[in-house]
Amino acid sequence: MPTVPAIPVRAARLALVALTACLTFALLVTAAPAREADPVSDYRERVAGARKLVERALAGDGPDELEAFTLATKLNELLPASETVDVNGTIVTVDNSVMRGMVARLASSPRANMRLEVIRELSVHLKSLHAATGVPGEEVPQDADALERLLAEGKPDGRSAISNLFGDIVDRLGRTIMNWWESVGASPTTGRTLTTITIVVLAMLTAFLLWVIARAFLASRAGAVTSPRGVVEVPVGPIVTAAEGLPDDPLAFAEEIAARGDVRGALRALFGGAARLLAGAGIVRQTRTHTNGELLAQVRSGDALTLHGPLASLCARFERAWYGHHEPDAGAFAEAREEYLAVRDAAR
Repeated sequence: MPTVPAIPVRAARLALVALTACLTFALLVTAAPAREADPVSDYRERVAGARKLVERALAGDGPDELEAFTLATKLNELLPASETVDVNGTIVTVDNSVMRGMVARLASSPRANMRLEVIRELSVHLKSLHAATGVPGEEVPQDADALERLLAEGKPDGRSAISNLFGDIVDRLGRTIMNWWESVGASPTTGRTLTTITIVVLAMLTAFLLWVIARAFLASRAGAVTSPRGVVEVPVGPIVTAAEGLPDDPLAFAEEIAARGDVRGALRALFGGAARLLAGAGIVRQTRTHTNGELLAQVRSGDALTLHGPLASLCARFERAWYGHHEPDAGAFAEAREEYLAVRDAAR
C-alpha cells in the first residue's frame, strides 16, 4: 500500500501563517471600504449642528472646563480636520484646520472669559462656513438667440488705433520684402550672390557672439580672482512681526503707551515681548521670522506646556485688537499684562 510522504513541521507552520495572513488581509479589505465623499448637504447640516452647539454655549456666562472639553469633543466629531465633499459632482477637499485650532484653544483655556472669547470666534467662523455652503440659487436663464448673435459678431479688436496702424505697416513691409526676395531668387546669379552674402553675415554674427561670450567669461574669472567674496552674515530678524522695533523693556514701554491711550500698541508690545522672551530663553527656535501660529505650535509641541495657555490667550487678544480692528479697553490691557507676566515667570 503506497504511503503519503510526511510534510515537514516547519513547512506546515509557514503554510498556516501564510494562510492566516491572506485571510486577515481579505477581511480587512472587505471590512474597511474606502470612505466616499459626503454630499455638500450633509456637510451643511453638520456645520449647522456645530453652530447650534456654539450658540447654545454663548447663551450663559461661558462654559466651565468640563463643558468646554465636551463642546470641543463634539465639534471635532462633527467636523474632522480634513474631509472630501461632493459639490454637484466635483470632489472638493475641505480643510478645517483653522476651526481645529480654535477648538484646541477652547479646550486648553484656563479662564472662563478666555473660553467665551474663543466661542465667539467659533461662532463667527461657523457662520461664515454656513454662508459659504448655503442653498444654491436658481439657474440663470439663457437666451440662445442672443448667444448666437454675440458669437456671430465675433471677438472685438481690443487694439488701439496706433497699434492697428503699426501692425498694418509691419504687415505691408513684410509682404514687400517677401515679394522682393522671391523675385530676386528667380535669377540663379543673384540667388548665389545673396546666398554668399547671407553666409558671410551669419559668420560675422557668430564670431561677434563668441567674442562677447569670451569677454564675459574672462571678466568673471578675473573678478573671482581679484575680489574674493566673504561670507556675509544675514540677520535672522525678529521672532514674530510684533517683536520688531521693541525696546529692551517691552513691559515698561507697553505701560507707557497704554497710559497715553494707545492700548492696541501696548498689546502688540506685550505679545512681541513675550515671544522675544521665549526665543531668548531657548524655548523656541528662532531661524526666521515666524507667524503667530507657528510660534504657538512650537510652544505646544515642546516641554513648556504651561506657557501655551497664557501665550495663546495673549496672542488672541493681540490679533483681535491689531488685525480685527477691535479697540481694546483698560481691562483688556490689565489681563494682557497678567498673561505677559505669567509667560515671563514661566520662561525663567
